Amino acid sequence: MTDAVTLFAQAMRSAIAARGVGLVALSGGNTPRETYRAMATLDLPWDKIVVTLVDERWVDDSSPESNARLVRETLLQGPAAAARFVPLKGVGATPDEDARAADAQLRALPRPFDFMLLGVGEDGHFASLFPHSPVLKAGLVLDSKTVCMAVPAGENGRAPGLPRLTLTLAEIARTRTLVLLLGEEKRKVLEAAQANPSSPLPIRALFDARPDITIVWV
Repeated sequence: MTDAVTLFAQAMRSAIAARGVGLVALSGGNTPRETYRAMATLDLPWDKIVVTLVDERWVDDSSPESNARLVRETLLQGPAAAARFVPLKGVGATPDEDARAADAQLRALPRPFDFMLLGVGEDGHFASLFPHSPVLKAGLVLDSKTVCMAVPAGENGRAPGLPRLTLTLAEIARTRTLVLLLGEEKRKVLEAAQANPSSPLPIRALFDARPDITIVWV
């Protein structure tokens, strides 16, 4: 079985050897926690690695809902704390303001990303690109120049429950090593999207954009 930790190590060593820096974007949730803890034990030149997020809830970084908090508590420990961390949530008055600031910060990094870890929700979302979201169409435009965008909270009980910030599919698809990390409970969602080329699930757009994505089951 392909190991996400090994792929991460390979991607970082290759990127640092080639251009002196490794650029990483990571997802939240419970599934990757142990993967991040294992990554933190790797013997890498962490001071040459830049870590950011695939998406983030628009909450303070002390909140248990914060992906930044998750990454700090699991990955950025010990020697790995030497990595530079670039959060998406800032001090803006609105999610749109923070999205513009994050977009500018990410544009200043040596993109494309060398490694990115994604998950998928039971509703078929990835990153914070949700079904029925009013910004979904814009987020899935493959030739978009936007790196980071704001996602409003869903209405009438639809996800997401909180406003969010997310990388766009265009930016995600440029990533050199792209990994989808899934628990077994997501297999039906994944198989349904893979089996139907016209599936409306957002994850189908990711498969179309990057059919070479590596799927890792945990």
